[in-house]
Amino acid sequence: LFPYTTLFRSNTVITVISQLGPLPASQVRLPNPQLASFLKEVPTVPEAVSTGAPRFLAALRDRNLVRDISLEDVLADLATHPLKIEEAEHCFKWWISLAADRSYNSALLSKLKEAAMISISNPDTRIYPLAGYKTFLNPKLISVDLPLPEHTLPFALTRSFAATDLSRVFQFEELSLLQWVRYLLSDRKSVV
Repeated sequence: LFPYTTLFRSNTVITVISQLGPLPASQVRLPNPQLASFLKEVPTVPEAVSTGAPRFLAALRDRNLVRDISLEDVLADLATHPLKIEEAEHCFKWWISLAADRSYNSALLSKLKEAAMISISNPDTRIYPLAGYKTFLNPKLISVDLPLPEHTLPFALTRSFAATDLSRVFQFEELSLLQWVRYLLSDRKSVV
């Protein structure tokens, strides 16, 4: 057996392979498949290492040298790059599962909205902060092919979610017919 204890002296810096290259273990996080689909800059231990050296990683984890991905890690990563629609969908699903936990604090939602950005491609690529969205579309009320205010989330994203989750978890509201008509009658500026 490899004597891991000799590696873990208080002044020793352990370098671990991550998907971003070798880094000090304190900067590397354990992989989380639920987050892998939308996080890009959080250095995590590659699957080959986590499955190939589980005892070594357990020893690192026991000494708090390698940790799970934290909410702060997620928010910091989201602030560094926009999410494509598919990535935003994975992020929303993860957040809904997070919000289902008893210890969830709804005040965290403002941090998500401040950090996350969504990349929309039609026909030009534009980036919108999640905090700029206020409404979602009900296609039974307003057709998805019609012009919509910029504060309305893309239907390509929201079609996968229940209106109750969009309202309760994310505090978006359904775009009303009145809001839509006001938008059409304006100079196509965002009117709420």
